[in-house]
Amino acid sequence: MSMVKQNDKKGYQLVEEKVLKAIPCWTNWTRQLRRVYLSLPAFGSSDASIEEICEELGFNYESIKMKIKITCSHKDCEKSFQSWLDAFSKNNDYPVTTVRDDGKYEYRIKHDELKQVYGQYADIISYFHMEDMKAQGKGSDFAMKVIDQRKLVEMNQSEEVKEEEYGEVSLFET
Repeated sequence: MSMVKQNDKKGYQLVEEKVLKAIPCWTNWTRQLRRVYLSLPAFGSSDASIEEICEELGFNYESIKMKIKITCSHKDCEKSFQSWLDAFSKNNDYPVTTVRDDGKYEYRIKHDELKQVYGQYADIISYFHMEDMKAQGKGSDFAMKVIDQRKLVEMNQSEEVKEEEYGEVSLFET
């Protein structure tokens, strides 16, 4: 990718591109596996650490072990989920996304970048849950206001008007 095209991308779009370049199969992992991967810096990547992550997040450890085992290579990704865990364990860090032209410096995915991409993906799920709660007559006043505000923005937005003019309603600060 040329420098001009990359510089045209801003904010979240650039972060997501970096994450998917470093971890091409990120979108193919289950939400639970993504949460496990995000938890590695705090817990570690050993089997005991994965078990502790599961306990902390309320996941069934045996189910997660099976997902780790069966989540194998994807056509865009040469590694299984277990390989990503092993690589984290070896480097105690997330994968490299780019290497400087002179080869003297590697740029790794940062934990905050992974959290941002996960948050954006999780945002839609949270929104669905709030809509379901509203349909059932449940939920907090805040949730109802977020739903109503987002719908109002979507209804008033024409194709010629850019999103930045109205601002995006976000459930998570990123």
